[in-house]
Amino acid sequence: MDKTDPLSKILNSSHYVGDFTFEDLIVHMQTTAGSGIAISQNSSKKTLLVFYSGEVEGAIHIDKQGMLYGDKAVIQLEKCLKLRFFSTDKESATVLTAHCRIFDKSHLKTNLAPDLPKIGKKNIPFGRLSIKILAGECPLSGMGISIRKGRQVVMNEYTSHDGSVCFRIRNGDYSCIVTDRKEYKEEFRISFTGSEMEIPLQINGIVDK
Repeated sequence: MDKTDPLSKILNSSHYVGDFTFEDLIVHMQTTAGSGIAISQNSSKKTLLVFYSGEVEGAIHIDKQGMLYGDKAVIQLEKCLKLRFFSTDKESATVLTAHCRIFDKSHLKTNLAPDLPKIGKKNIPFGRLSIKILAGECPLSGMGISIRKGRQVVMNEYTSHDGSVCFRIRNGDYSCIVTDRKEYKEEFRISFTGSEMEIPLQINGIVDK
């Protein structure tokens, strides 16, 4: 099986989030518990990291000599280069990870600063927010979920086959924007308190097609 085939298809259906340093991306992904692909490249080579639920699980390195996967690929990562991050659903991340899984995570630890930067003056613990998107009793998969604090986009993710999506998030009031494949949007207000919360959201105009 050509391992570039699923990669190309997944990248074509992914959504660009932004550019990060390696350390900032690790903090961002641990915060959002999201899934996706980060790409670091220069004129002669490219390294891709596959994230699943906020953790780096796979790696692919591409240069003129060919392709490397997993542990052999991740050691090629140059932390001085910016990474472009593209969010995907968990199923897509699982497909990619099956071809390029990292078994020795010590390769990643050598690229991390000894102390990751903390947001704010003190280290506030995160809770787990689970959202399930429904049309009546039918779960909607592949819906884009954007969590916002004021005008700031805190995190983005896509619902899985059972219509659910999970985030690690601080307590507070947020806007939740749900978008279908035809760019129809509905907005909800969410007040997150405690360490764990499950919220079902009923969609009116969105159809899972």
